[in-house]
Amino acid sequence: MNVLLLAEFGIPYYKDLRAEHPNINLIEAFSDNEIMQQIDSAEIVFGYLTAAQFVKAKSLKWIQTLDAGMEGLFDTVPEIIESDVVITNARGAGAPMIGEHAIALMLALARQLPRFWDDKSAHRWDQEGALNVVEYLGDKTCGIIGLGKSGKEIGWRAKALGMHVIAVDEQPVDGDPVVEEVWGLSKLDDLLKQSDYVVVTAPYTPQNENLISSAQFSIMKPWARIVVTSRGRLVEQNAYFGHYEKAV
Repeated sequence: MNVLLLAEFGIPYYKDLRAEHPNINLIEAFSDNEIMQQIDSAEIVFGYLTAAQFVKAKSLKWIQTLDAGMEGLFDTVPEIIESDVVITNARGAGAPMIGEHAIALMLALARQLPRFWDDKSAHRWDQEGALNVVEYLGDKTCGIIGLGKSGKEIGWRAKALGMHVIAVDEQPVDGDPVVEEVWGLSKLDDLLKQSDYVVVTAPYTPQNENLISSAQFSIMKPWARIVVTSRGRLVEQNAYFGHYEKAV
């Protein structure tokens, strides 16, 4: 079996893979030229192909992508959708990192780090003004849109900081210790009304494009913050900028 490895960041692990699977032919190819030389015989690809590479992949049976989102691959190589090639993603692989990143962004907003950075660059000392805008995350409500693996990683971290954690999900499951309450998407507006921090982790689909638009921003708390860790297309950009221009 020929497996084509396109992810350069995986180089430190490929040696171990070869030791564990000596009967599999693991081929590293990172440049377009290298990939085109090897793609004819590849049965499995770990990474992303261009349209030209896919056309030449006559033996291909399976593509394992590097992350959760699939729309980039489908936009680049729409022929894959109708082909017999199996496509699997890496859903949840980066969930702990996303959890940390979301909390870092919430802390940066709560502690006004962008403002302090600007003050530092301008050699400006405004201690009294800073104290008036810094806030505490404990006792604030964190509303998570999409309680999958990333959502849960964000949830338990927010809970550890003393936040009240609520969530909506397409398939809500009661009794999850990470959240105080989890509802179906039909209660999105209820979540937005209650939340001081909204974290969007739901995957992008054509059905949830612009899930948060002007109507949703209008019912949020004036001081609420929104952090998007999945896809920007879930939030309508014009509505977002319009809302925060008014808030400022």
